[in-house]
Amino acid sequence: MTSLDVIKRFGNQTITEVVGTGPYKFVSWEKGRKVVLERFDDYWGQKPAIKRIEWLIIPEASTRIAALLSGDVDFIYAAPAPDLPRLSNDPRVKIITPVSNLIMFIALAPKGPLADPRVRQALNYAVDKKAIIDSVLYGLGIPADSPIPPHFFGYAKMPYYEYDPEKAKRLLAEAGYPDGFKIVLLHSVGGSGYVQDKQQAEALQAYLSKIGIQVELKTGDWPYYIASLLKPTDQLEWDAALVGVGPPVSEAYFTLNSQFTCAQIPPKGINTARYCNPKVDELINLASKELNENKRAELYRQAIEIIWRDAPWIFLYTQKQFFASSSTLEGIFVYPSGLQIYFQFAYFK
Repeated sequence: MTSLDVIKRFGNQTITEVVGTGPYKFVSWEKGRKVVLERFDDYWGQKPAIKRIEWLIIPEASTRIAALLSGDVDFIYAAPAPDLPRLSNDPRVKIITPVSNLIMFIALAPKGPLADPRVRQALNYAVDKKAIIDSVLYGLGIPADSPIPPHFFGYAKMPYYEYDPEKAKRLLAEAGYPDGFKIVLLHSVGGSGYVQDKQQAEALQAYLSKIGIQVELKTGDWPYYIASLLKPTDQLEWDAALVGVGPPVSEAYFTLNSQFTCAQIPPKGINTARYCNPKVDELINLASKELNENKRAELYRQAIEIIWRDAPWIFLYTQKQFFASSSTLEGIFVYPSGLQIYFQFAYFK
């Protein structure tokens, strides 16, 4: 909970007066450089083994890695995927690659050729998701066989869109596009938490070109990317967009409601594919009110089945995070969102 007095005092500004209830107490904060925490010895629960934590802000990935290898730091956040093979073979380093709540996809705006579900299905068959995970992501992903990650409540496995460019071409021909068409693909470049986003976009461009679809890549900084994603549909400057969604709670509702209901179409929400199916809305709404877990899971399954067939996304993968620590550091806990890392049970062996 946050104090109402604090909200009234700070509004939308950064809260600079730190208040906590955990096993560590705040010591100091040097903006852009360092945050220092120390063990709170009067904590009611188990006392941490590590007395002091210094969280250093090191924006450059190569500098973070150098600091880890030299022993100047014991843990690094957001290690670059290309460094995974090298660090995996270094005895000084422990690799941590937990599955996150982030599912990656290509949102397909329902305009032009992409308004036809046969075309959207064709794009799913045109992309070799497993090859992208192996070659571009260095294994940091699980191929998507559902619009939600496999560890979520309500997950329902669907028939996987296997890589089949010939089937993709047949579907395009059935839809009236035997010679393909042109699209603009929006993507981010770093700073998003998406692994190898630029490289993914380039791989997707290459795969789609094999079935006659010419892809123009469009990018910009993070504020531009977000603003472009959430414009009204009639103002979009793109046809497809590389996007990731990772709710903090591992329950189907938080992805299905935000991404596949009519009320969440931008600018009102974050349904980036602008998908709208009243039957799906009904099923998700019923599931949100259903207390019986088996019935709720079945409602989610029915909604997912329709979404999978309608293919408003190119369904890509659930992302794994990549952290690295000293080989002597044990007991780190990473919350499934991948954004929260807990050290209260950590220790050096």
